Amino acid sequence: MAKMKCRFESKSRLFSAVPAIAFVILLLIGPGVASSSLAVTPRINIRYAFNDNVYGVDDEYEDESTVTYLDYSAGINLVWREARHTLDLSADAGYQQFLDLGGAFDDMEDVEPRDFDFVTGQVGAIYRYSGRVITFELSDDFSRSRDLQKTFGMSTDAIGYWSLFSNNIATVTVKYSPTPKYRNRLSYRYDTMIFDDQEEVGLYKLSDSYEHRVLYRGEYDFTPKTTGILDAQVADRTFSDIEEIEAANFRIFQGYLGLRYKFQPNSYLEILGGYANRDIYDLPDNWDLKDTGDAIGRIALVSAAPQRYNLEIYADRGISLYGTNIFFVYTGAGISGSVNFSPKLAFLGGCTYRQAYYDLERNDREWLWEDDRIDNILAAQAALVWDIIQRDGEGTLTAQIGYNYQQRDSNIDDPGDFVDANGDGFPDFNFRSNDTTTGMYYGQITIKPTILFGNR
Repeated sequence: MAKMKCRFESKSRLFSAVPAIAFVILLLIGPGVASSSLAVTPRINIRYAFNDNVYGVDDEYEDESTVTYLDYSAGINLVWREARHTLDLSADAGYQQFLDLGGAFDDMEDVEPRDFDFVTGQVGAIYRYSGRVITFELSDDFSRSRDLQKTFGMSTDAIGYWSLFSNNIATVTVKYSPTPKYRNRLSYRYDTMIFDDQEEVGLYKLSDSYEHRVLYRGEYDFTPKTTGILDAQVADRTFSDIEEIEAANFRIFQGYLGLRYKFQPNSYLEILGGYANRDIYDLPDNWDLKDTGDAIGRIALVSAAPQRYNLEIYADRGISLYGTNIFFVYTGAGISGSVNFSPKLAFLGGCTYRQAYYDLERNDREWLWEDDRIDNILAAQAALVWDIIQRDGEGTLTAQIGYNYQQRDSNIDDPGDFVDANGDGFPDFNFRSNDTTTGMYYGQITIKPTILFGNR
């Protein structure tokens, strides 16, 4: 653990710098300003969950492993505002305790629930200066997780239980708006990912990595309802232990042009189109993965009515932006939103579909698969949220129950889909089906009262 901490701190100096800089600014401004306010929100969260296929395996070839666990966390959020300055500090610490293991774990006498236990954590800091023309923002966020999909969304093919990793993202952003019609945002982001060594419980483990990313977004209002958009990014991600796990460093270039049309103050249609390229370098000697790029785009319809509903319907196309030495192009669509049945009861839900296409030639996988790999992934989630106690319209005691479902149907799901160069009827390489179905049931209680000092 000490070694991991040292490596992490050496790669993320901004993490310690952001809270310090924000604290110095706070001291220079000085307390006691009449227009200032401080909102203090302590929070406690307890979640009980059951996952019926924690490793995301194909139950036709492998027994599913099930886990039941409790997730405890406690934290605090401080938001200080004074004139043009905002300081937002948050911290949470917790523990994920595994209560029961089942399925395939029944035959593993040397594995016990406590082997899976781990400490969770989140620390965030944001300082923002909002001027008439320029807004400056400095932020940092540290978290520990096993969920690569939550971190990277559709741009990673990670499904199932991964080794625990620490993720730190530090960002510096400048927003420049010379006129109300013209808005610019330029950001630099530094991202560090460090994976724990947990071979006894983690079926998958990726290499540690860090990334530098520059993002620009410009918007211009042609009319009160129509806005033009230019969005561009460039990034470089470098992996450690490249030869050991056959990871490959890569650069990413991505650009969008688009339009947004506003029907109502809270309803709009946004259309973006562009191109992305993942320039892969420092490949291991036994790989010949070609530099890859493809057309990307997104269309989204967003509508909302305060205290009533939120809705987003979208379709998009993109390329894989995180991984070691494999590339795919995906197309997908989804719907997500919430409906308030009453001021205290709401439904949250959504469904997404994605098809990921892995080209044999691009990925240099002619030696592995008989055909191009195509994955069809369906994910859905639903939850009921009940604010048992509210204050100023915000839940201070909240109960939630929910269900998450994910299915991947791949054409690479049988030994016959793998290359058999010897002609002996068996694949030349270790076969693993890419089909999987997972479900998670959960219930949780959250306590988060807010205490306000000063003026809003």
